[in-house]
Amino acid sequence: MLKFVRTVFKANPLRGIRDLKLILSAEFHQLAPSVQVLKYEIFALMCVQAVVVLSGKRKSGKDYIACKIKEAFGSDCIICRLSEPIKREFAKAHGLDFSKLLDSSFYKEIYRSDMIKWGAVKRKEDPYVFVELAVAEALKGRYKVWLFSDARRINDLLYFRRKYKQKCFSVRVICSEEERINRGYIFTEGVDDCESECGLDNINDWDFVFINDKEHDFQKQIEDLLLIIGKRIS
Repeated sequence: MLKFVRTVFKANPLRGIRDLKLILSAEFHQLAPSVQVLKYEIFALMCVQAVVVLSGKRKSGKDYIACKIKEAFGSDCIICRLSEPIKREFAKAHGLDFSKLLDSSFYKEIYRSDMIKWGAVKRKEDPYVFVELAVAEALKGRYKVWLFSDARRINDLLYFRRKYKQKCFSVRVICSEEERINRGYIFTEGVDDCESECGLDNINDWDFVFINDKEHDFQKQIEDLLLIIGKRIS
């Protein structure tokens, strides 16, 4: 829907401005369902001030850090997982239990390798298909902070940096393999040596690097991170 709006603006800016004003000023009940969705999306994009993108390997603690950020900003923040639409679509295609694929159970590990291969095929058709599905969740509400907690590939990071520019804030969570093993990590061939775990290993221009191990002060780092994000939405 937003792509359609951009096309109208490009072809006829005056018409685009006129139509946008009509949409924003109209009551929801006066609009067609598709235009109601468009209005929600416009308000969501006007509201968001920080698009935080987290990346880290399995058992690095990125989900825990994401929860701490969400805890700090409450209803102003939404956590969106790029892996969630992958799991949802994979479950639909293969008749699996989507809810079990979401948790950390052994059920998910049974299908992880096949899911990675299936996702790779879908990304060849459209490299941003799952990213855009995750963004669609954020567009359903009015949040100041969008938090994407599991960027894994170059295209994931490029998408947010190119689309949201200064609003995008990238965070790399680093943790030693020894520490990850203590948390239950077991190297799995076909998972830990493929793009889903290694695709961002050579990126060096993160906005914030969070070293999540016993040798570094977790609380100090989380406070520094929250302060930076807080300044963006104040």
